[in-house]
Amino acid sequence: MLKMQFSQWIEQASEHNKEAVIKALLGAKEAMLRIRYYMRLMGEAADVPIELELQTKLLDATLNLEGVLLVGVPEAGGLDAIFAITLGDSSSNVTKT
Repeated sequence: MLKMQFSQWIEQASEHNKEAVIKALLGAKEAMLRIRYYMRLMGEAADVPIELELQTKLLDATLNLEGVLLVGVPEAGGLDAIFAITLGDSSSNVTKT
């Protein structure tokens, strides 16, 4: 499962408890996507971008890598920080990319 894109995770759940864990992880992913959306809206409303367009492109591309669960910006202002939460040894793929 760790070497797949998140859209394929649920297809790999063969046991009920594995399915519950995968659904919880997917729920966390969806919650983070909503947080990013509302943070962008908040930044636009305040005329102070929280997630800059360049960061959005990088985060969206990172989110599509195998094993990446969550991505985001930890603070407003500048291009100096983003984060990615990965499963297993997937962080090396993020670093290489």
